[in-house]
Amino acid sequence: MIMVEDHHVTVSSGQYFAESARKFFGNIKLGFHADDDADAELMSAPLGACRLSRITASPHGVKATRVVQRSHDVDSIKLILQLEGQSIFEQDGKAFAFGPKSWIVYDPTRPYQLNNQSRISQLLLQVPRNNFSAAALERLSLPHVFCDDPAGVPRVVAAFVRSTMDEIARFEELEASRVGDSLARLATMMISSDQEGDDSCTLRILRARVKAYIENNLARSDLDIEEIAQRMGCSRRYIFRAFQAADTTPSQYIWDLRLERTRERLTAGSFRNGSISEVAFSCGFSSTAHFSRAFRKRYGMSPSDARKVGA
Repeated sequence: MIMVEDHHVTVSSGQYFAESARKFFGNIKLGFHADDDADAELMSAPLGACRLSRITASPHGVKATRVVQRSHDVDSIKLILQLEGQSIFEQDGKAFAFGPKSWIVYDPTRPYQLNNQSRISQLLLQVPRNNFSAAALERLSLPHVFCDDPAGVPRVVAAFVRSTMDEIARFEELEASRVGDSLARLATMMISSDQEGDDSCTLRILRARVKAYIENNLARSDLDIEEIAQRMGCSRRYIFRAFQAADTTPSQYIWDLRLERTRERLTAGSFRNGSISEVAFSCGFSSTAHFSRAFRKRYGMSPSDARKVGA
């Protein structure tokens, strides 16, 4: 029965599970079917304005009958990705059953009950409600369940959420914030995906996923499209299609992002004492001379001049 805070990640189990659940998820009541909360663990971390948590627990119920003003619940929409187990969600007199590989998306500002009927493993993403349009929030007057679909948007989002949870402990604050922004965009896209008649939303979500992966691996000079396609579980052609819709290519996006990040880091506090070469290498350039030529061509000044301007 522990509560451990390492960097920005909190891990709670046993008697601390309920305490952390109320801290992160708002005014909820937990009831374990066997009156034993020892078999439960919560791992949670902020991603900028979002929060991502992993819950593993024996059968239990969650009840939220009264919203606390200024609680995290009030400010967020919740998305649960079920990894294991069977659950029933009730809100406004309607019940929604969901199981493995399914999402349920709901607005927690209204009373609800969640009955986890078996041992469960869930990923819970909280996204600030101001990321959603008025139309999207209106659609969430009732919860939405998204079932597993090999070609569907929910599966694309699920893969990104899983990979984010796997790597969440290593994120620095700026990285975490950027990943959170990507997840927020994906969440809003998922809500609108079943209203679109073609695969445009899927392509937008794939593009957002690829951008987040590139951001997290920008320092690697060997980053290439073949690897990205493999990690996304799709073909190179589909990656290019996703970027074609934004009038660019994945290679050009990587190039542009590297130049943009080097310009930011030349004046950033954490890199102020670093050499120009260190800044270039931190963004994936393998040659200082090549970087300097590209930087001058893009910004009309040398990297050292850019540092002086920002000083």
